[in-house]
Amino acid sequence: MIRSHIARGIVKAASRRSLILLLYLVGLGVAVLLAVPVFRVVNTLFGSSGFSGELAHRFDIVLWMDMMEKGGTALAATLRQFFWAIPLFLVWKVASQVGLVYALKDDGKASFWEGVSRYTLRGLLLAAIYLLVGGALVKILWVILVAIIKGLGEPGQFWTAMVIGPLLSIVILASFDVMHDYARMRLVLRGDGIWKSFLSGSFFPIRRLSAQFLYTLWFLVGGMLWLLPFWLDGAFAKTAIAGMLGAFLVQQIVILARHGVTVAWIGSEVSYFEANAEILTEAPEDDSTEIPASTEIPPSRDSSESTTSGPEV
Repeated sequence: MIRSHIARGIVKAASRRSLILLLYLVGLGVAVLLAVPVFRVVNTLFGSSGFSGELAHRFDIVLWMDMMEKGGTALAATLRQFFWAIPLFLVWKVASQVGLVYALKDDGKASFWEGVSRYTLRGLLLAAIYLLVGGALVKILWVILVAIIKGLGEPGQFWTAMVIGPLLSIVILASFDVMHDYARMRLVLRGDGIWKSFLSGSFFPIRRLSAQFLYTLWFLVGGMLWLLPFWLDGAFAKTAIAGMLGAFLVQQIVILARHGVTVAWIGSEVSYFEANAEILTEAPEDDSTEIPASTEIPPSRDSSESTTSGPEV
């Protein structure tokens, strides 16, 4: 059943390549904006230390901590200047998501920027609700795990803190993410209010397990493409400059493909939602109360008397 929606999402992404390129260019611009000032500070602090080559080829925690102790204040001050980028990135994330949902509806020909202008504000409020509720549940989870850890041995503490806790946190956040996806579609495609979108969108993937399966498939594909650039960075770290340049170009291709997966992912979920969501229409009128046009109404006794007795005086 979901294969047709996956195929439809891929077709929509292929027809809207400009959206994929837009997402990639915005991400690249943000990366350059943040990376260049940080690189300048790191190069100033560590470039003349004699260990810059070693730090570029491999991560040595002891050496890094020693150098951070000497020049970490300037680096920390530089990083604090970019705190504004976090809320700005979150706003763009919400705006791009509602814009994609609007652009990929029906035949996938709607305007991305029209969706951004119409639904960004309400999309931010909806995202804030999911962020607060999901964050609260993750916090409650860790409070419970910390209470459990106290009675465990060292192996149990390690597995609980490093494996079980992170996995359960990912499950909770992923569950709220798929709920948020369909709540966003209620907001954009059905015009529901924020609270109605939150409630109906949260129950939509619970009532339809195939929606969760669809999300999981795309999540695995997107996760592999998200991890691949890090693997490439580590694999080519010890190569010559030409190899590092080649790795960088391959990384950009992978990142571009990841944005393509994002557009196809949303396109397939929109297709699934359009095929399975309840159509909001008014209840049809009861035909039993209608009188067929061809049926003649026999005159009542009172009416026949009134016609024969003449007009009332």
